[in-house]
Amino acid sequence: MLLVVAVLLAARTAPAAGLVAAGAALTSVHGALLSDEERYGELAVVALVATVPAVLAAVRLPVLRRPATAVAVLAPAAAVLLAHADGLLPATVAGLLLALVAAAAFAVATLRAGRPEEWAAAASAAVAGLAAAATSGSVQAWGQVGLQLGVAGVAAGVYAIVASRRWVGAVAVADLVAATWIAVGGAGSRPRRRTPCRPRSGSW
Repeated sequence: MLLVVAVLLAARTAPAAGLVAAGAALTSVHGALLSDEERYGELAVVALVATVPAVLAAVRLPVLRRPATAVAVLAPAAAVLLAHADGLLPATVAGLLLALVAAAAFAVATLRAGRPEEWAAAASAAVAGLAAAATSGSVQAWGQVGLQLGVAGVAAGVYAIVASRRWVGAVAVADLVAATWIAVGGAGSRPRRRTPCRPRSGSW
């Protein structure tokens, strides 16, 4: 159904609002059924496929551009998290993919600076970046956490400079500082090897 909606949106052969509403309703029902059965792998595919009509709606439907932009970012992020929950992706790989989603969303916010969808893309990017750090941090992969925060922080910094968003730039700098400290702290917190205790000569 989602692919049919995407094709019709691309061709503009049916009322767009009705297509989006029907697609959203059917996707919600399907997603609820899969969630109840804990079929997270299949639910990840549904979330990933939902990205296509969301992107088309963001491009072709100005009235839905802001929410569609958010869905276009959050849907692939949700797909990654669901695939990780199903055991299809390790935490570090899922975290890296989420960081790349965040960077791409900050790029969209940069390109759409000054338009209503700018903040939808930037806010979704921040959510994806935090999810990346939390996912890799759940397995104490601090080097990966630092790398992922660095990727998101650089993308946010570029967005802040181009769009002249000073407070975003301050957050990006803080993010990069935190990424550096986390990476350094993670590298220095490797467990030491314990040497076996040798009994002293003459001791009981």
